[in-house]
This record gives sequence, structure tokens and C-alpha cells, in this order.
Amino acid sequence: MSKSKLQRWGALPLLLLFFALLVNGIPRLSLTYDEPSHLAAGYGYLARGREGMWTIPQRGHPLLANAWAALPLYLGNPNLEVETLDGWGHDRRAYARAFIHAIGPLPVSEFAGRYPMALLTMMLAAVVFRWATDVSGITGGLVALMVLTFDPTLLAHGRLATNDIGVLALGTLALFITARWTRHHTWLQACTIGGVLGITILAKSSGVLWAGAVGITGLVNVLHTKERLRPALQLTAMSLIALLIVWGMYGFTLGPLTAIPRIIVPAPLHWESVVFQTAGVDTRPLYVLGMLGQGQRWWYFPLAFAIKNPLPLIIAALTALFITPMSQWRRLHPLPLFTTLYLGIAIAQGPNIGYRHLTPLHPTLYLLVAGTVPTLWQKRRSSYKIILITLGIVYLATTIWITPFELSFFNVLVGGPQHGWYYLSDSNTDWMQALKALRAWQEKTGIRFHYAGPEGYTGLADYNLDYDPLPSTFYNPEPLFQPAYAPPPGEYVISPHALNGLGFIDTDNYAWFRYQKPDAFIGQTLLYYHVPQPSSATWLAQCTQPAIPLDEETIKVGFGEIPPRAVTFDCTQSWVYPTGGSQPGWYVLHDKLLSSPSWTTRLQYNRPPCAQDTFIQTHLSGLQLNYRQQNYHTLPAFAMYTQPISSIPHPHLSTHYSAPAGTPPRTLMAQEPLSTPSSLEGNLAFLGTSLYSNNGSLDVETWWQVERVPLTRTLSVMGHLISPEGETVSVADGLGFTPEAWRPGDIIVQRHHFDLPLKGTWLRTGVYNFETGVRWSGEHANADAIFIPLQALGE
Repeated sequence: MSKSKLQRWGALPLLLLFFALLVNGIPRLSLTYDEPSHLAAGYGYLARGREGMWTIPQRGHPLLANAWAALPLYLGNPNLEVETLDGWGHDRRAYARAFIHAIGPLPVSEFAGRYPMALLTMMLAAVVFRWATDVSGITGGLVALMVLTFDPTLLAHGRLATNDIGVLALGTLALFITARWTRHHTWLQACTIGGVLGITILAKSSGVLWAGAVGITGLVNVLHTKERLRPALQLTAMSLIALLIVWGMYGFTLGPLTAIPRIIVPAPLHWESVVFQTAGVDTRPLYVLGMLGQGQRWWYFPLAFAIKNPLPLIIAALTALFITPMSQWRRLHPLPLFTTLYLGIAIAQGPNIGYRHLTPLHPTLYLLVAGTVPTLWQKRRSSYKIILITLGIVYLATTIWITPFELSFFNVLVGGPQHGWYYLSDSNTDWMQALKALRAWQEKTGIRFHYAGPEGYTGLADYNLDYDPLPSTFYNPEPLFQPAYAPPPGEYVISPHALNGLGFIDTDNYAWFRYQKPDAFIGQTLLYYHVPQPSSATWLAQCTQPAIPLDEETIKVGFGEIPPRAVTFDCTQSWVYPTGGSQPGWYVLHDKLLSSPSWTTRLQYNRPPCAQDTFIQTHLSGLQLNYRQQNYHTLPAFAMYTQPISSIPHPHLSTHYSAPAGTPPRTLMAQEPLSTPSSLEGNLAFLGTSLYSNNGSLDVETWWQVERVPLTRTLSVMGHLISPEGETVSVADGLGFTPEAWRPGDIIVQRHHFDLPLKGTWLRTGVYNFETGVRWSGEHANADAIFIPLQALGE
């Protein structure tokens, strides 16, 4: 056997492996959200012909791919009386739900509906191999087939009973035959292209894009061919055959379009489906990078491409994009044209609900890599071979590791599937494909759980799961969980949909889980949390700026019959550590104190929000973000942080001098500095000082601990920058925590903000009654001020 034939036979093991990966995943995945709808629509058409087309204007999908998927179901049970099913003829959702339960056992429907699509995916693999062989030789064909075999996106959707792979496989076949037709112009090829284009258009509303690419390619080819008549006639024949096939499926009907009532078109129902898909983009829910909204973002698909593909594939594809010679691009024609057309429309107008809508670009990736890898391998550089082998091993291992849950694949740039939910949602993460994995997990652990997530035409009960449903479309003027805005103790399985608020009226219902580490990650999709008994937090400290987030009634309801000690403080002036860190508690801050997420923070996995003020952020840095309500209800948006026991920071400097307030600091240098704590009249103990720059200015913190609640309530903390000679340079007195709320053990950090920091200055601090001006004295006679050389703090 010749080397060429031996290499061609090498494609067979890859094809068989690809088929095995596809089929092996079918019984391991539960029905995804959309599959029952596709199967029900396809069966309705097979059973009732044109009467079954009533779903088209409601779904925006033609029915050929759906009918192909539903064909085994129809052959196995052709007598189902669809007219008697709930929703038939008027409510596609109710009909799909009734159909999937009436047609037979779910395992049978899963396999029977998915197997036809796996066959179409195999056809796509064969076309890609043949095309790559034509362009890059047999080695290139094998490389393309290998890349395709382990592509997680293709594996994920290639086994599902939807129309995504149907239109891709048929459209790619049409482009491949067109590429050959441009060189030979045979009538057989032209007629075949017309037939394949017709069924491509009928497979999915986006099929017109493949037709557009073939049409443009044909026109350009006619204009650049000396013998123009024959290719022109053949192009016309292609168009007529495709149109007749589309028109014939709709019974050769004529009628107006709703948007253009004066124009009569053939098969108006089909073109209404195309308009339906285009018009619905602006109203579709959108989730990306922590942002929830509607419509479309031009950068959605570029971002999805960068994080939903294995890094070896991205690296190889980008390398190929830059080093592929122009002659190679011409041999790939019309694929580059289609890729440009499709990508431009997807970015400008595509539905931002899943990376699956960029799957049509993947044949281009396969063929580009197929032309580049053999070229690099043939170069006499061992480093190239080492890199290629390494990328190949990582690529294969990545896919084998995640199969059959490739649907929720995310690459290492975002931390893999476990963290991918923060960046994208919908069919990128949980499409209900992991319910069988959830059942296996429950059988192993015996855990009954609360569940929050999508339940569509099928649900958890269909897979015999023992669970308690949580609200999925729930509106309450306040967060769902109380007390303390945390769920009651128990076991919870939360879908990424719930974490992101996608499909939920109140997007903050499950916000508590966003900031907790899950105890298990099920089916590379669902997050399990064990919520223990709440900690016995004894205090609640709220910042008063710009307003106090939680009122007294909310605290009473949210924290139980015996609410914790509630204190308020101005966090722009002071920070308070109730009990000095000896007992746990909560901080609550108004959302306006937190900065709006930037691109940098959004691209860092679920990074907690930063405070706009450096002083506030300094004291938030050691806390755990426990809950964030981002919407305004009867309460303003706010964030809640947990302060664990003994996790408070410490001042940077504890040494100081104590003397009368009028003492020039230079005279103190001869004295031995004091160490903390230093008591002022037995009421407050000075603990130390911290200093840091703040946007070109200076923030100095003085730390104090309450020893005894003073009788006077009119107090202020002195903060003076003074020269070594005792001259006052700048003053920043203040106190953001009223003495009425003090309790022994509380630590108060007072902020002194200076706009013009000067080298060689000292800080003079202390406590005084701002009505009488009398300063509290220290432990030494006549010493009513504390002096700290700022150079000791690193100025």
C-alpha cells in the first residue's frame, strides 16, 4: 500500500474516534433547554405537513433540520395525536412540554433525537477532511480532522437535537462544492450546489448567509472567467433550484411580508422566520462580564471566542491567520468570504446568547490550522516541533478531561468552567445538560437540596431528583434571603443562571452565592453549596454616607428577634472596629461608595468591588464580601461585608512622644519615645499611627481603643501637621463615630487628610472637647498631646 493511501486510511480511526466521542456523550447528557422545542416542531411537521408549520412564526426557525432530528421519533411512534396535546396550534411552549412527555421515555427521545444530528456532524467532519486534503495535502487533511475531533464546541453541539449543526454541516458542504465548481463549472456540481443550498436555507434562518456567500462567489467567478455564459447559466440554475426547494417545502405559497405588505414573495412564512430572528435581537436578555441587560454588544463574540476555545486552538488559528500566504487563501475560497460575511453580521447583529452562534466559523479554523501545522513541522527547527507537540497534547487532554460536558467549556484564561459563569451565561454555561450528573451526585451523596435554575420543557423531576425548588421568576421588593441576607442553613444547588440573575425578575435573589466558594462543582456546570448555621455575629456597623442603607425595621426583620448591636459611623472620616475584633460582625456600605467596575476589574474573575475612597478601601481589604444588592428597591443598593474574629489590621507605628501641645517637636528628640498603648484620662488608649499617600495628598490614621465611655459627647480628635519648631502647617481634626455609641473595647481609626504633605513635619494628635477646647491629658503631667515624627512612618 502506498504512503498516500496509508495516510488516507489514517483518517478512519480519527473519524471513528470522533463518532465515539459524539455518541458516548448522548446518553450522559440530559435534554438541554431548546431540544424539546426543536423535536416537537420537527415531529409536528412530519406528522401533519403544512398544518405543523404553525410553530415557525412563533419560533423563527424553519423546520427541515428539526424534522431530520425528529425522524426516528416519528418512525418509532407515527400515531401520536399531536392535535390533542396541550398548546397545539397556538402555544409552542406548552406544546413542546406536552410533546416531550407524550412521545415516550426521555432516554429514548434523547438518543433518537440526537443520533441524526451526530450523523450530520460526521458528514461535516468528512467534508472538512476532504477540503483540507484538497488544499493542504493528506497531512493537512489529517491535521484538520484531528483539530475538529477534539474541538469542544463542535462536540458539545454536534450531538444535540438542535438546528445549529444541521445548518453548519449543510452550509459547509455547499461552500466546498462551490469551491470545486469555481474551477470546473460542471452542471452536476451546479445542480448539487442548488440542492444543498435549498436545504441549508431550510435548516435554519441563518442559512441565507451561506446562500449569500455562494451567490457572491458565483458572481465574482462569472466576472473573472473568460467563458462567462456557461457559469452564468449554471449560477442561475443554482439559484432557481435552491428557490424551488425552499418554495416547495411551503407548498409553493405566495404572499406578502408583514414588514412589506405590498410586495408578494414566494414562501412568505420562511422569510418571516428570518425577519423574526433579526428583529428579536434587541429584546433578548444579555449577560456578559457581570452586566445584565438586553440587546447586543459588538465585543461579545470576540470575548466569547477568546475564552470559549482551548488556548492551543486559539494560538494555532491566530498564527495561521498571520502566516498563511495569499495563494493559500485563494485556494480556500469561498470560505474566507463566508467567514468575513458571517462574522461581520454576528458582531453587528448576532444574538448574544451563546458562543454556539460562532460555530459556523470553526471550519475556517480547521482549514487554516491544517495549512500551517505541516508547514511549521517541515521547518528544520526542533523548537517548532516541540511547541506543536506540546500544544497538541494540551489540546487533546483538555477536551478528554471535560467530555461530555464540553458545552460549559472555558479555557484557563478565566479559570476554566468553574469560573466561566461570571463572564458568560445562557447556553455558554448551563443549558440544563447536567441534570443526569446531578442525579448521579445525589445518588452518591444522598443529599436533598434546594435548587435555583432553569427548568424548561423538562425539569429535575423528570430525572428523578429529590429537591425543593427555589423561586425562579420571583419578585420581592427586598432580597429573597433573610436573616442577614444569607440563605437558611441547608444544601443548595445553584445554576449559573441564578447566580447571574438571567431570567429572574429580581436579579439579586441569589446574590449571596456569587461571593461564596462552592463545595462541589457538578457536571462542570452546577454549583453546590453547604450553608452552615450562621455565625454568631454580634454587631452591625453601617456607614452613614451618603445615606444609611438599612433602617431599623429592616435590621429587625433581617437579623432576627434579637438584632445585633447596631452602630453608625461616617466612613469617610473614621473606621470602627466594634469590640476591637474580638467578636465577628458585619459592615454595610451604600453602593455609591463603591466604584463602578472597570474593564480591568470585570476581566478579573468575580473580583469584589473596590471603594472609591482609598481610606475606605484600605479597611475593606481584609473583609469578606458577603452580599451585594445592586438594584434599588425600597432600600438603596448596598454591600455587606463580614468581619471575622481577630482579622483587623494594625497601625504601622506605635512609638510616639507625649508632651504639652505647645512643645516644639525638635525638643522631643532627646527624650526616649513611648510605646503604646497610652491612655488619655482613662477613656481612650492611643494605639498607633499609619500613613499612606492618597492621590498626591497625605492620609494619616490615628488608632484609638475605648477604655471607658466618657461623659462628654462633644469630642474631636486632633490632627495637626506641624513643623519641628511647632508651627502649624495644616489642620485635619475630626471624629466620625459619636461617643454616644462607644463601648469599651471598640477600636476607632480616625482619618486625618492633608492636601499638602511636607517632608520633615510632625503629627500632633490628641482628643479634646470641641465646645470648651479642653484637651484630654495623658499619663504624664501636663501632657495633653501626642507627637509622631512622620519620617518614622516612611515619608
